[in-house]
Amino acid sequence: MTIIHQVLEGEDREILHNMLVSRCLDGQCYEFAIALNRLTSWSLWALSSSEYAIRHVLVRDAEGVLWDVRGPLRDRIEIGRPFGVREPYDLYEVTLDDILRVRRVSDDAIESCTHVIEVLWPSVARTGSRLHRQEAFIRELEALSRKHNIWIRAPTEAQHLWPFLSEAFGEEVGYTIAPSMDANAYMINRRLR
Repeated sequence: MTIIHQVLEGEDREILHNMLVSRCLDGQCYEFAIALNRLTSWSLWALSSSEYAIRHVLVRDAEGVLWDVRGPLRDRIEIGRPFGVREPYDLYEVTLDDILRVRRVSDDAIESCTHVIEVLWPSVARTGSRLHRQEAFIRELEALSRKHNIWIRAPTEAQHLWPFLSEAFGEEVGYTIAPSMDANAYMINRRLR
């Protein structure tokens, strides 16, 4: 059984990354860092300035490299530059409770960041993540397809027309199956209450 995991590249990746940067560099950085922390178990770190106890939140990977929405940051000067914070500044490990004492975070924004992180940096997703659950689903679906000799496919090879996997909405009651107009295949979709 083979799963080919296509990663987002080129202009498409750049557009998605830029959208995330505009939202999470100076705005939802807390949510981004929490999402990355939950995906990786990397420690949470804070950048403080003279005006803010926690000006920006990052994570630190196992090699000691700090990450934020820009990706891995190897240059200390770059860490504070977007916020007008110059060295010497304080970088220190924090807990989720420390972050929550500064401000509330949005669970929806954390979930959204998680989904985008898995697309931009799939190698950081750990077992149990949405990406790994979808890959497990595809492995089982492939085995089922081989058993019954029935495969899910798109009407054309154009990627924007491919079927897609989605998290449960909570109102699913099953699937609907209907013949295609040419009677050569069946279409399938989830059915909601």
